[in-house]
Amino acid sequence: MSATFCIQVPMLEANPPKYTSRNGRCCNAAFGEPTRGAARVLVLAVMDTGYGMRRECRASRPGLGSGGSVRIVEPESDRPHYPHHELAIFPTLAYAFTLEDTIDAGPILRRISELRSASTALTDEPDSAPWQFEWMSSTNLQTEPALAPLLSAATVCAESVLRKEGWEFESLEVTECWANVSSPGGSHRLHSHPNSLLSGVWFAAVPPGSGQLEFRDPRPSGWLRLDRQTTTAANAQVIGVDPQEGLLVVFPSWLPHSVATNRGNGERISVAFNLMPTGRIGFPTASFTR
Repeated sequence: MSATFCIQVPMLEANPPKYTSRNGRCCNAAFGEPTRGAARVLVLAVMDTGYGMRRECRASRPGLGSGGSVRIVEPESDRPHYPHHELAIFPTLAYAFTLEDTIDAGPILRRISELRSASTALTDEPDSAPWQFEWMSSTNLQTEPALAPLLSAATVCAESVLRKEGWEFESLEVTECWANVSSPGGSHRLHSHPNSLLSGVWFAAVPPGSGQLEFRDPRPSGWLRLDRQTTTAANAQVIGVDPQEGLLVVFPSWLPHSVATNRGNGERISVAFNLMPTGRIGFPTASFTR
């Protein structure tokens, strides 16, 4: 049986060359090439098996040029492939913004250093607090002038999130804001942020080896869980975000999250905050005011 393969990647050529193969049930023509310069190229392909059925496989072609051959490198299967599309049912969305070129971290880091020097109260209770080997400021840093540019930009980002998702609201206000300083070996246990709608974290200093921001699957765990061949967004129990200086992550306040251990040699410094909508919420008799 002969079949036609079409490469499922963006084409780099307007009229890509054809390649032929007579290797058993391999294709007789292939179109396109995803990369250049590789000695051996693996591409995702789709084979027409007849009767309107198609299946995905991987094919290999040595070298590049106007000719050559393509062969299947994964075992073939007689199972049919039926066209489908995914349904995003009640998705949980978090958003990443890059503020590195917008916000000057210098004044913020200096103010955090001053506040830390003046108070170390939260480091005295490592067993009862969700943080380990780190310092956390008070939760009213939204009143600090040094943080005003950051929180203003963060509010704009959060409002864009709500508009994108189609919510009706008047405005957002930062109701709490605090700084976290995690020394080597420091981490933050699993938690969520009550009494708020959206939360966010902005990374001010991220030395090599800083732990990821980890989001935990909030769905009940009592359902049947299969073994994973590979980890994907559909089967992961934890999804990690690599911290970067200037990165802002906005997420639903109810979403459980933690911070992995800082395995670097420097301090990881971040600013976290909570936001609430102001004005009418949901119906005329419900509102939030200062």
